[in-house]
Amino acid sequence: MNENKPLEANYPRPPWTTHGQGLTAFAFPSSKRLHEDWPAEFAVQTLIGGRTMAGCHIAEYDRPLTLNGETVWREWGNITGYARMPQGNGFWMNTVAVDSEAALAGGKEIWGLNKFRGEIRWKANESGGSAELTLPEGEIALEWKEWGPVFGKTMRWNMLTEIDGLIHRYTVRIRGLFQIVRLDVKRRDLPAFGSLSFGKYWGLRHRDADVRIDAPILFEG
Repeated sequence: MNENKPLEANYPRPPWTTHGQGLTAFAFPSSKRLHEDWPAEFAVQTLIGGRTMAGCHIAEYDRPLTLNGETVWREWGNITGYARMPQGNGFWMNTVAVDSEAALAGGKEIWGLNKFRGEIRWKANESGGSAELTLPEGEIALEWKEWGPVFGKTMRWNMLTEIDGLIHRYTVRIRGLFQIVRLDVKRRDLPAFGSLSFGKYWGLRHRDADVRIDAPILFEG
């Protein structure tokens, strides 16, 4: 984080902590497709068959980030792929839409994320739900059904970002109740959120979750 950048008086410094629910959908595209918005500093971490891991992350939070922040806010991030790094592999989330001014400003200034405002709708019950992201240029909508048992767990995701032209890594920890879900993407005409196409995907749902987002650390390769 650049300490010379001013923050608002009521703006929390990392780590950010909040609480909520959401899901992560997983796609496994060919690593050869990662040509747009993929930094040259990253080597792609491939899996079986020359594929990497991509997808999207959607969340709804019931705890504000600032004293004057929104009580309920949402985010929708597009995960382009999985990068191989000496200090720990991580996901490159190239685009994030939020419906919170506090999350928009903080995500840009502290984490260097490509964030912008969008309209996000989230509906969930004990067996499934739906989510929609609407922007001036289009929308993406999906539905899901929950599958299998609910289990308590702490998930840790390494994420990569670029701040002032330098690569940083930050960590997201989600501690809550998890369940496997089967997703169906019904609409998608947003080029900036291209990791999911039409069709079905597997995902991981979380609820009643405590979320901690650590400060970004400069990557020294």
